[in-house]
Amino acid sequence: MKQDRSDIWQAVSVAATAGMTMVVCIALGLFLGSRADAWLGSSPWCLLIGGLWGGITGLWSIIKQAAGRR
Repeated sequence: MKQDRSDIWQAVSVAATAGMTMVVCIALGLFLGSRADAWLGSSPWCLLIGGLWGGITGLWSIIKQAAGRR
């Protein structure tokens, strides 16, 4: 019984870490994209590219964590 609870909490921890990784990467990409748009006057292109870049880097980070490489 105790092992089952430990496994559940470990799974919750992995899922929460993956979710926070995606949120932080996308938020950072959107922030940097909006700053670049303000500086270059190219709205909304840098914002879109930043969001896409954040999503890709977040997914890449999660894949690396799942593969055991950090």
